[in-house]
Amino acid sequence: MNKDKTKDIPSKDFNLQKKLCLEKLYKPDNSRKGTVDKAIIPLIEYINSLDNYYTTSSCSGRIQLLTEADSKHDVKWLLSTHSKTTYAKINQILSSKNLKKYSKDRVWLRQENLILHVACRTIDDANRLLKITRNIGLRRGGIIADSKIIIVEICSTEKMSIPVADKGKLIVSSEYIKLILKIVNQKFSKGQDRLQRLEEGIKEKLK
Repeated sequence: MNKDKTKDIPSKDFNLQKKLCLEKLYKPDNSRKGTVDKAIIPLIEYINSLDNYYTTSSCSGRIQLLTEADSKHDVKWLLSTHSKTTYAKINQILSSKNLKKYSKDRVWLRQENLILHVACRTIDDANRLLKITRNIGLRRGGIIADSKIIIVEICSTEKMSIPVADKGKLIVSSEYIKLILKIVNQKFSKGQDRLQRLEEGIKEKLK
């Protein structure tokens, strides 16, 4: 899109969009959890307090066990947590008794990354935010702009997905699950460290 046209969007339009978006922020949404992740609330509240920014969606990172499906609505969730998890919990969920419920499914152990979408008043505001994120090592993401809104997408790179069961049976050993879970928890912790650095960087550089 033409940069100048984007920068010329009347501020009242941005203010209205922000007001409408923030009115829905803490209401139940269509995500699996249905609410804002606790770990990311301090960051999004600070961003939303700024005149030239507001958040449209966010995820602080999570660990999941879920079935494979062509449609998101057909996915079955065995576990979804926004914290590190234990082998005991994973082993219980993947017991032979529980896996019988998923005799037609493939089950994946997944660790998802931090992701944040921030609406910006102008391209200059977006570039300012993007510079902050890149300076702290969050280099994945960028600016998404159309005639109505400018969005900065911020993503960490900690992400992995491994199949662990198929048609009601484990397809990996317990030793392998322990190894993968160790890596998953490490990646999750790294993502939480990046979230903390992002919060500190934004609070320091954006006033």
